Formats: sequence, C-alpha cells, structure tokens
Amino acid sequence: MTLMDVLIWAQGIGVVLAVSWVSEYFGWFINVAPKMKKLIFFVISAGVAIASMLVVNFVPANIIEMITPYMNAVIAIFIYVFISDGFHAVTKLD
Repeated sequence: MTLMDVLIWAQGIGVVLAVSWVSEYFGWFINVAPKMKKLIFFVISAGVAIASMLVVNFVPANIIEMITPYMNAVIAIFIYVFISDGFHAVTKLD
C-alpha cells in the first residue's frame, strides 16, 4: 500500500475507522454527550478527509515521494497497534 493509496483510503471509510479508534483514547471525548460526540466525530472526520484530498490534489509529487518512507513507518505502526488491540480484546480472559 502506497502513501497515495492511504491518502485516498483516508477520504472514505478509512477516515471513519481511524478517527473512531483514535478518539476513544481521549477521556474528554468519551465523556461528551452523544449528540455532541457525533458532531465532533463528523467534523474531525470531514477535516481529515478534506486534508487528505488537498494533499492528493495539490502537494507536488516530489514532496509526496520525499515523505513516503516516514509516512509508511507511521502507517505500519498504526496498523500494527490496531491489530494488536483487536488481538488483545479477542484473547482477553475476564
């Protein structure tokens, strides 16, 4: 998966998955009223999707090429942590 693939993915369902997962780690977000939580979630998701579209459409290809190795590392860590959390949730003994 290339950085451009991830940026395009972040314009759709990817942004919803990422923002949902990350937002649950913030205590202030968990304690927000449900209607406000939906609004905050929508605004953040829309902001990330629009930022991704702006990068895809307006950042020169040579800049994307320069940051790709760094972003690949960040993307890989995000995926590994996401999978690890899922694995621990499924295998947790209560």
